[in-house]
Amino acid sequence: MSIRQCNPIQAVSRRNGRMLAGAAIAGAVLTAVVLVLSYTNSEAGIGASSVNRYETADDAGFVRQRDAKLDWKEGLSAEVRSFLTLTGAGTFRQASQIDNDPEWALNAAGFRPLVRGNEGVALWPNCSVINVSIHLSAELHDYAAAQKATKAAVHKVAELTGLNLMLDASATTFEDLSQVPVTQKNDIQLIWVEANSEHLSDHHLGEAELRFSKERLELTSAIVLLSEEILLAADQSLDRDETSHHSLYDGATLAVLHELGHAVGLGHSLDPNSVMAPSLADEAGLTPGDRSALAYAGTRGC
Repeated sequence: MSIRQCNPIQAVSRRNGRMLAGAAIAGAVLTAVVLVLSYTNSEAGIGASSVNRYETADDAGFVRQRDAKLDWKEGLSAEVRSFLTLTGAGTFRQASQIDNDPEWALNAAGFRPLVRGNEGVALWPNCSVINVSIHLSAELHDYAAAQKATKAAVHKVAELTGLNLMLDASATTFEDLSQVPVTQKNDIQLIWVEANSEHLSDHHLGEAELRFSKERLELTSAIVLLSEEILLAADQSLDRDETSHHSLYDGATLAVLHELGHAVGLGHSLDPNSVMAPSLADEAGLTPGDRSALAYAGTRGC
């Protein structure tokens, strides 16, 4: 798998305007950043099947709730505190580190923010409720697998960022992408499309469109397209070594987690084993750097 950055206007125009019609932000003047997660799989072509609405087994909508008093540094491990140059790292502390400069530390370790302005990095406000919804193409063959990978990734991102992600209790299906509800402020939409979909050319596994306020340097919404080929590629990787990072997170969950990382403001990592690396290696997983970067993604106060 690989990531390439592309022009947002070109990325949308390929879809004959349907991406804008189905997932536009109303009433706000914002800037969009689009990244494409691409993967070529020549054996991905499979027939279509009819499907019904899919709902989760539980009624819980909230993935994680936070109190009004927020302190993003609470509960961080000594290893993460050391990575972010925070005090209180104990034996993990490195004498050469600059004190209390997480952004410098992440940059030095090869982690890049997705959106940076003159005054800093654009992040989600950590006191806001961020509504996360899952939308499934009626052409998908395995609703349960798509839902399972998505929920696992959302739970993990919520846990590691501390962001108040509220996951809809049910996923909805659509016949056409234009049927997906219009994206509102504080929305993250996770949209699964069929393999070989016209909305993702050349077997791209996914695409994340991120919108933010230039004035406040705050993320305001994100749209993530996910290809069914993610699930097909994961099925082909089930024989991985059980001692690898993938023993905890399967390939499908990692691919969704990568795109969700972009949706909460993370760019790419130079660490080849990072889940945020441009290419997802066989040994890829959540590294200490990934955990630290995700912790930093939840640092923006209101």
